[in-house]
Amino acid sequence: MKRTFTNHELIHLAECISRLSESDTKLPCELHWKLKLNKKSLSAPMSLYTECEKEIMESYAGDDKSRLVEDEAVDENGAKNTRRVLKPEFLSEFQNQMIELHSQKTEVEIQTISYELLKDLSLSSAEWDAVEFMIAES
Repeated sequence: MKRTFTNHELIHLAECISRLSESDTKLPCELHWKLKLNKKSLSAPMSLYTECEKEIMESYAGDDKSRLVEDEAVDENGAKNTRRVLKPEFLSEFQNQMIELHSQKTEVEIQTISYELLKDLSLSSAEWDAVEFMIAES
């Protein structure tokens, strides 16, 4: 079944699936298999999202749109840490580009499962988020 997701939804799904993969929750074989297939289907659009995000970040990394700031904290060698901070006049522009990137939509082929496969499992809300998108519509 094809489903359309925003990049924001893809990020959330990827995080939830990753947490579920690291948990000790015992999943039925069919669910485990289809979850792996779906994770693979989501990886291509997630890679494109990451690439676009990096391009946006890099376009604001120069001295013309950002500046270096020293943190008060020091590292183990006694050196102060520095980080780049956007200049205030570019903050709104940057935020708008990131919001636009997060709202872009992608159609993905999803392997579905029946609700019956889940009904007897005791899933946390985060685990539910990781599998709920796979339930076939009746």
